[in-house]
Amino acid sequence: MDINRSSLKRMLGELSPYRFELITGAVCLFISAPGRLFHPLVWMFVIDRVIGQEQTDLLVPALVTMIIVQALSLALNAAQGRLFEQAGQKFIRDLRNRVFRKLNRQSSGYLHNQRLGDLTSRAISDIQTVQGSLIGGITSLCDELVTFVFVIAIIVKINWMIGDFVHLPLALTYVVMRHYKHRLKGYYQQASRGLAR
Repeated sequence: MDINRSSLKRMLGELSPYRFELITGAVCLFISAPGRLFHPLVWMFVIDRVIGQEQTDLLVPALVTMIIVQALSLALNAAQGRLFEQAGQKFIRDLRNRVFRKLNRQSSGYLHNQRLGDLTSRAISDIQTVQGSLIGGITSLCDELVTFVFVIAIIVKINWMIGDFVHLPLALTYVVMRHYKHRLKGYYQQASRGLAR
């Protein structure tokens, strides 16, 4: 669905009452994302140094460090998930209450001319979609973006030629998504009309 800047700015403004949960969750996300990528580096260290150079005294410290980092990452990941879920539930509760109050203020003539299925769909399904797009979509995008940046940085540091090849499937994915974007929009509109009926 194409969204212009003013609409996007307005929708993001709707999230301002929940900024504490969102900001705190974002901080947890940005800290936990690199931690999820730490254990492959530890195993690389074990293979290169502990096994390759027979520095067996480094094995236990490396494994203990990996366990601590993984535990912290899991705890922060769970915290950010809970915070984002709280923000999403508060948002959807408040928005549905606003829609319900607005419907109650409409004249009986307006309500008579509207299909009940359309109004119900807007109050339930459409609001759920907005919540998923604003909360779930943005948080998923940030999580994947942070993880991707760290993965690319690690790969380039290990071998820059392999890092360059990683960009090729990304370009292909972008082209495919651009091709199917309008078709997916049509499917969503068709599903929404079916739900209203």
